[in-house]
Amino acid sequence: LDLTRLPPTLAELDTFLNDHSPQAYEKLVDRLLNSPHYGEHRARYWLDAARYADTSGYFTDEAWEMWHWRDWVINAFNQNMPFDQFTVEQLAGDLLPEPTQNQLIATGFHRNHMTTLETGIIDEEYRVEYIVDRIDTTSTVWMGLTVGCARCHDHKYDPLSQKEFYQLFAFFNNTPETGNTGTVGNAKPILKIPSQEYLAREQQLKDELATLEKQHQQREAQLKAQLKQWEQSVLDELSPPTSDQLVIHEPLDEITSSKSLTPAGSVEITPGFVVSAAKFDGTALLESNTPFRFTRDKPFTLAAWINPASSGPVCLFSQNDNTNHLRGFDIMIRKGKLSVHLIH
Repeated sequence: LDLTRLPPTLAELDTFLNDHSPQAYEKLVDRLLNSPHYGEHRARYWLDAARYADTSGYFTDEAWEMWHWRDWVINAFNQNMPFDQFTVEQLAGDLLPEPTQNQLIATGFHRNHMTTLETGIIDEEYRVEYIVDRIDTTSTVWMGLTVGCARCHDHKYDPLSQKEFYQLFAFFNNTPETGNTGTVGNAKPILKIPSQEYLAREQQLKDELATLEKQHQQREAQLKAQLKQWEQSVLDELSPPTSDQLVIHEPLDEITSSKSLTPAGSVEITPGFVVSAAKFDGTALLESNTPFRFTRDKPFTLAAWINPASSGPVCLFSQNDNTNHLRGFDIMIRKGKLSVHLIH
């Protein structure tokens, strides 16, 4: 009865009476200490001191949920949690570095005070009462000292003055709450606790996601290797382009003055998709050394591999007569699209 507050069953009596070893009593004590009923029984005294209840206390005394904190206390007793840790987690669990969910639940100690949703009350009056409740409970439970008198005046021989009472009041006056909770059940701030089934499912999904991400990374690496092989095979199968009957043919994988073109300005050579490529900064250009003239009634073809860095405007090719009102044409990129500008 001292350890679990439950009478032994007939089977437990028979087991104890039939155990004639010198350690029979010690084994019984160990079994009772390992029973979940030990924590349930011993926690009752703490729950009473901490004013635990399943209802809000005032007015209609509506139900609320504080059983997560109750179970935390029971588990703390069953796990033989050191008293200093038991104290810290209840008074300041949320201030610990990266607090766990259980450490946040432990701070429910200071959420056990009565609340009300009664209309017509003076809101600030009840909010102050909630704070005083925390002061009274904390001092009684951890200091073994009632401090209610210091709320109004000093006692000559009491260890706590009225000033010190309101210093404690200032400490506990940091919760964003109202006197009238305005809701049935738990008042804000609320800690939402997922169920064990939810946590198990969440962990299952995380494990599945990790597996899928690993498979995706492996598949991505495989596809990249296959893509590289395919690109090389396509290049190997390409026939070299013919330069017969071309007016100008310049690969542009290097920039030097040639028979066909002369660079004007700084043109940089940079790695391209297949081979090196010429990079233009918007001020440089290539001027043709070969005399040619395209007329509007003759078909012609211009071809180039380009990778524009912007949507334009960018001039790709121009043949204009500066001495005759810029007659001629140019090919440009405007808003990401090719456009032809013709003056005749």
